[in-house]
Amino acid sequence: MLYSTLNGMDWTDMQQWETLPETLKELGIELPDDQLKYFIDQCKDAAGAIDKVDMETFIDDLKSLATAIQDLTSNEATRNISDKTYQEIIKYNPELTSQFSMNYDGSWDYMGESIDSLAEALRENTRTQIKNAETQLRTSLATSSIID
Repeated sequence: MLYSTLNGMDWTDMQQWETLPETLKELGIELPDDQLKYFIDQCKDAAGAIDKVDMETFIDDLKSLATAIQDLTSNEATRNISDKTYQEIIKYNPELTSQFSMNYDGSWDYMGESIDSLAEALRENTRTQIKNAETQLRTSLATSSIID
């Protein structure tokens, strides 16, 4: 059972390693947490496991975030945004949740310093997300060329 589980995994996929402890428990295989963590960490390192990047979803998220930034900068007078825009903002910027207040109608009010500073923070975060995705893709390509 253990052999077939490990043999059936994509060893380069970080998410499969993260779900392995639960899979082992379902198979009735119990290991001390520290030993299992050590084993998984060693295997991930040896396999060059990385988080997979779904480019279509990532590009859609970036487009949504760009729309959210545009909505914010064009609506400074009210500082009110829809729940959809709020969700797009905090998806990649969870630290900003404390700067919003929810209204009874489900919309959100930005309570921070200025809309321009929020928009710039979102732009900077977007640039960081793009750089991270690029790094993941480069790592993925390098890993696949080594393994293949």
